[in-house]
Amino acid sequence: MRVREFAVDLRTPLSTAADDIERREGFLVAVDVAGETGVGEATPLPGWTESLEDCRDALAGLTEGDAEGAAAGDPKSALEDGTLADAPAARHAVSLAVADAR
Repeated sequence: MRVREFAVDLRTPLSTAADDIERREGFLVAVDVAGETGVGEATPLPGWTESLEDCRDALAGLTEGDAEGAAAGDPKSALEDGTLADAPAARHAVSLAVADAR
């Protein structure tokens, strides 16, 4: 699994009850499944999902193979065993990448 960080400034701020959001930051995730590469994205939104740092840590745990119950290079097991249960943005990125690879 490969992870690349990104940040984009929004042309028009997104207004929420809490604040205006002017910039989005996240991660592009690429996985290889059965010889095919799939890509997903995680763009956490604190208050609704995990923080950017928690998302980074969850994805880093998978790429480094130290996430509890998940081995490096096995994104499907991380989805099945609940490794990403507390990181919905990271889980979205991995599930999207796995689905894209099929």
